[in-house]
Amino acid sequence: HRRKIGPVSARVICSGHVFHVQQAVEPRACLVMHLTFVEAGLAGKFWRMREAGLWRLAPEPAGARYLSYTPAQPEPGPLLPARDPALGPKADIPGRTKDGWDVDTALRHTPRLAAHLALADKHIVGLRNAMAIARALGRELIMPRWLCLCERAQAPWDILPGCVKVGGGAASRRLPEIAREYPAVASRWGHRPRCRLCARSRTCSTWRSSSSSG
Repeated sequence: HRRKIGPVSARVICSGHVFHVQQAVEPRACLVMHLTFVEAGLAGKFWRMREAGLWRLAPEPAGARYLSYTPAQPEPGPLLPARDPALGPKADIPGRTKDGWDVDTALRHTPRLAAHLALADKHIVGLRNAMAIARALGRELIMPRWLCLCERAQAPWDILPGCVKVGGGAASRRLPEIAREYPAVASRWGHRPRCRLCARSRTCSTWRSSSSSG
């Protein structure tokens, strides 16, 4: 067999972060996906592939007792600015070192990041409460969709000042967006999140109990 070898654009070889987060599970120009930059190890990769409809599902029992909850939501109103408007359009956030910014400085000058972390705190408390209630009642926890206001980053300078990962392309971001890293939080607490193709259906957002936490 004769084979032809030639260069291809880096745009068609997408990382897991590009496909699942930056493109919100839209193929666009992706020809191949390298499932990198995914939290929670193999469990996180398995979750993301299932959620994107790219993993063959084994039949699952549907006769268990379930519990879900309504998660915390972003504050109503327009999206907060990524930078403090008082800084001016071109001024950098003060106090930067070779390692980025300290937490207090970052939060003082980035209203959106501060709101994002406050919302993340509510998500974690809500998940903790839901896991405890599900365990006490002997029910299987169905994870709802969480919304977030910023994108995951590897380091402070990689997320500030725009709340979007460097090189991610701010024009492609839709905030608030579905937080796709939360299985990492649950897995670290010993819970394997259950998902029924949340990205392709409304299953997880409609299976809710009357109770709410967070």
